[in-house]
Amino acid sequence: MEIQKLIHKRIFEGPFTLYDTKGEQYDIELFRSEYKKLRAYISQQVTPRGAVGIKLSKNPRFLMTILACMDAGVPYVPMRENYPQNRIDQIQAETNFSLLLDEEKFLEIIQNNYQDQLLIKHSPEDTLYTICTSGSTGKPKAVIAPRRAITDFWNWCDKYFAEINSEDRILQVADFTFDISLIDVGLFLHKGSCLHFSNFTGNIFTLALEIEQKEITFLNTVVNNFNMLLEDSVYSRANLSSLKTVVMGGARFTTGLYNKCVEHFSQVNVHNLYGVTEVPVYSHAKKMSFKSSDLDNHNISVGTPLGSTTAIVVSDGTKLGFNQKGELLLGGGQLMKGYANDPQKTAEVLVNFENNLYYKTGDIAYQTENGEFYIVGRLDDTIKYRGYRINLLDIDSYIQNLPYVENAVSFAIPNELTQNTTICYIQLKQEKEIKSIKKDMANILLDYQIPEKIFLVDSFPLNDNGKICKKTLKSYHLEGK
Repeated sequence: MEIQKLIHKRIFEGPFTLYDTKGEQYDIELFRSEYKKLRAYISQQVTPRGAVGIKLSKNPRFLMTILACMDAGVPYVPMRENYPQNRIDQIQAETNFSLLLDEEKFLEIIQNNYQDQLLIKHSPEDTLYTICTSGSTGKPKAVIAPRRAITDFWNWCDKYFAEINSEDRILQVADFTFDISLIDVGLFLHKGSCLHFSNFTGNIFTLALEIEQKEITFLNTVVNNFNMLLEDSVYSRANLSSLKTVVMGGARFTTGLYNKCVEHFSQVNVHNLYGVTEVPVYSHAKKMSFKSSDLDNHNISVGTPLGSTTAIVVSDGTKLGFNQKGELLLGGGQLMKGYANDPQKTAEVLVNFENNLYYKTGDIAYQTENGEFYIVGRLDDTIKYRGYRINLLDIDSYIQNLPYVENAVSFAIPNELTQNTTICYIQLKQEKEIKSIKKDMANILLDYQIPEKIFLVDSFPLNDNGKICKKTLKSYHLEGK
């Protein structure tokens, strides 16, 4: 269903239930009244060639604003409420948004009586939103998503999550600056499920308590949060029995996490999703069977392409066959339009292959005969060490198979002697000496794959989206922390 029709059907034709972060229910008629004023104001003040910068806390008002923008055909740029001014200035320079809608502006709008104008029809190629991600140079990468991308994805969600209905209770954990948040929004619109906004900001016990108290049945969040939820010290004190469906993404689904799911989530619908911001929101999905078909060696399947997404594996300009590793390219209806104000970068990553446009993910993958894909590393995680080519993410996977390892993150620091110094930070489930860990590594890794330096940590630094931040870890190491 087209986005505008979908929004109208849910907001104006059927019942819906929203709870803010304090657990208070948002009045339906109040939501509708404020929505109309907001939509009218946005339509009058911003053209489809402009954009609205949204700087609100994660609550029903943020949801109301993005839906009003989608309805009015005005692109939006999501930001966090606590973004510093220099970050806002950077984003505005990249996206050229003409209206900044913060809490003060929101209250000003809904206190007036703006009248709706006739809403125009939208083209699938019209820009829906621009999300800014952190670029390697410190300059934000502004990913422009067309309406067709989210229409495609939401229609897929509606069919794929067939078991979800109006009786389900969804916890909105992800911030709207993170496109995986649109899974929850899509199911709210399509299914009429109750949507609770989460207070979770990093304390895993807060998340566990919300799941228990609000009897959440559907949880969509990043892999790291599930890793923490299923730690013995948390799981033994939490009641997660209400969960029926969980969606994991945003990072690699490790065998350690898989084993936890086998132990604790065997009666839950567990889905492993893979994607990149440039192909919103996810491109692959795999429902875990908890059978051998989920794994290939030590890799967890990310399943098959979803919706109209196409995926191929290439190397040196040649499409590879089954079980051959190369770079994963993604095409189809969910493909981004490009990076705002950066045609050079857009041309580097959007390439023509066999007369079709694809996005170069930079991920190393392979496809098996049954059509399923496996992600085994990143091109920029492949380094030279003493003349050998090794992939750091592949090394992490083997280390994480050690029964006492909770998580492992490897990186490299260039040097002149061996080309790179390999370093690994490890989080343990139980006490273990580094000397003993290295001995065990020798049984599963080649000698040149064993990290030169190993450090033990209680936890890993996370970025704003809840992923382990390798850049921060590397800076800690260089600073001697």
